[in-house]
Order: sequence, then C-alpha cells, then structure tokens
Amino acid sequence: MKYADADRFFGMALVITGLTATAVGGLWGTAWQRRSRAGYASVLALSAAAAVPVSFAAFLIPDLLWAKVSLVAAMFLLFLSTGPVNTLILETVPVGQRAAAMAASIFAIHLGGDLWSPQLVGWLSSRLGDLREALVLTLPFAIVLCAVFWGWLAVAQRGNRVERVVPNAL
Repeated sequence: MKYADADRFFGMALVITGLTATAVGGLWGTAWQRRSRAGYASVLALSAAAAVPVSFAAFLIPDLLWAKVSLVAAMFLLFLSTGPVNTLILETVPVGQRAAAMAASIFAIHLGGDLWSPQLVGWLSSRLGDLREALVLTLPFAIVLCAVFWGWLAVAQRGNRVERVVPNAL
C-alpha cells in the first residue's frame, strides 16, 4: 500500500470512528449508567477488552482488507471510551474544578501515552528489527492494562453505596 493511500485511509478511519464511536459510547454508557452505578466504567472495561484481540489482528493478519477492517474495529472500540470517561470525570468532580480535571485528564493521557510511546516503539523496533513486532508487543499490552484498570473501577463502583449526584434540570 502506498504511503499516501495509507495516510488517507488512516485519517478517514480516525475521523469517522472517533466521531461515531464517541457518540455511541456516550449513549451506551448513559443507558447502562441508568441501570447500574458502574455503567460508564463497564463500557470502558468492555470496549478495552474487546479491542485487545482486534488490535492484535490488525497487525498480524496478512490480508490487507482484513487488517484494515481489524484496525478500524480496534479504533472504534478504543474511541467508545471517550464519551463515558469524560462523563465520569465531569460527574465526579465539583463544578468549580471540572476544567482543571479535564486538563489533568488530557495531560495524563499524553504523559501516559504519546509522550514516551514513540521512543519505546522505536527502541523495540530497532532491537527486534521489525516495527510490526514492536507494535504487537506494545499496543495490545497497553490496552490490556486499560481493560484491567477500567474493570477494577467497574467492580469498585458496583460496590459503592454512595448515591450519584445528578444536577437538577432547569
């Protein structure tokens, strides 16, 4: 595949999955949250867990079409968490601290992910002699860590006896 074609495919897939999965994840999380204290966290855990096998497949399937399908599926599953995680932050932080909480979240995402990941993947790629192997070793592992963290949160929230504070509608 030519770089320009790959660039166009990835860019379009990123925009489309980002917009649609954020909306779907937000709607799904909200519907689940109405039935369970752990609704948002459960969506986070399940979407990350489901993204693990398809992220492996995206890099390991030799057929280009199926690799693309797997990549789009992994992107969609990862973007499912965007709406619920932002809603969780906003609903659990006092109103006067919400902007700071969102800024801290964005900072943590960059600190935990894209700040050091290019260097790690590049170093592994150099050591292994293969970028694909480096990606297969890092991306699914990182997603597994997310799934474990979100799963732990979902279990903790199910046992939480504190009532959720819902602002009054105007």
